[in-house]
Amino acid sequence: MRFGTDLIALKKESASEELVEILLAVTGEWKGHYAGEFRIDSADIEKMKLNFDARKIDLVIDYEHQTLMGREAPAAGWVKSMSIKEGKLYGMVSWTARAKEYIKNGEYRYLSPVFNFGARDKKSGAWIGCEIESVALTNTPFLDELDEVRANKNLNPKGENMDKSKQLDAEAIEATKTEQEATITALKAELETAKGENAALKEVLATSAVESAIIANKISEPQKQWALSYAKADLNGFNEFLKGTAAITQKPNFTNDMFANKSGAANSGGIDVVKFALEN
Repeated sequence: MRFGTDLIALKKESASEELVEILLAVTGEWKGHYAGEFRIDSADIEKMKLNFDARKIDLVIDYEHQTLMGREAPAAGWVKSMSIKEGKLYGMVSWTARAKEYIKNGEYRYLSPVFNFGARDKKSGAWIGCEIESVALTNTPFLDELDEVRANKNLNPKGENMDKSKQLDAEAIEATKTEQEATITALKAELETAKGENAALKEVLATSAVESAIIANKISEPQKQWALSYAKADLNGFNEFLKGTAAITQKPNFTNDMFANKSGAANSGGIDVVKFALEN
């Protein structure tokens, strides 16, 4: 009796083995295969995993499909467990020493799974749907959607050190960060310049509004400094204030009052001009 994928993974994976993740299947439709067109959907992916989980042995990876030819077919590796991520089927693989060298040297780079869409249970004969019967290392795969294989966790498919790749990624990130910081600094400088220009424009507009208000007798000359402060802080508010303010009415300022000598206190040469006018 089986108790789920965690137990299966524990049974199939050994702590001493170095396991590498490989891509085994993707969804899609293909029409150019010599055996006829076929398609893989998400249900097929699920079935492949379920049927693998039901196995009591690991899934073989051979060389050039030699297992199908009924002759000596040494294993290149063994699929120990499967998982589904973002609709794709992945396997954790333990490579043989020979296969690792082939992959590291670039002598083998690709995988070719063998799909059986009408698989039956070997004991009961019951239909079990799609399964992967075996996988082959090859350089001429039919499915070019599968990734290149890698020998171990630290090497990518081309045998280059992954740490170096990570270092290059870190350098690219740092370069991007530096570029972004330079852009931010330039934007801040432009913002400060714009702020200065905006302040100068506000002062010009405020001064113009105050001068116009004085000319229109909306405010008096002694109120100019107060009005400038108000207009600079809130030009719209100042303009609204002016709308509700009536023009200031100024009294006429005569330099000569013709009736200034009526009291007799002010006269010209001691002559009462009013009395002089009446007598004549």
